[in-house]
Amino acid sequence: VYVMSKNFSWSSKVGEAVKSCVKRGISIRTISIGEIDELKYYRAKWFYDHGVDIKVIRTKIHPSLIDADGKEILIRLDADPAKKERFVFTSIWSKDISLARIIDAYVKNAWKMGRPINFEKIKPKPLSGQYGK
Repeated sequence: VYVMSKNFSWSSKVGEAVKSCVKRGISIRTISIGEIDELKYYRAKWFYDHGVDIKVIRTKIHPSLIDADGKEILIRLDADPAKKERFVFTSIWSKDISLARIIDAYVKNAWKMGRPINFEKIKPKPLSGQYGK
């Protein structure tokens, strides 16, 4: 599974799904859209500590997406991609093989171009709620 994420959204359902996938041997690779800063450090670190490989691509605007085995995709298109909170978005979930193959090739190339994250170089903000919220 490949994921492109700007905020490392987390919920108990997502947490359980990640743990279940990793336990079954499913590889999850997340590409951070933009740097992992002190605001999203704890969420990103949670994924990393639970077996998710993470790389960073330096860009500010990019759709969030999930690619499952190059067969099924989820793309989130933000109405205002520069806005950080309370934004309107549309999701596209598709098993269309032609679209899935295009997205699969794209995210695999993005993964190759991304750089590994080094959590030692990031100074997190003090926790004020679950995973830095």
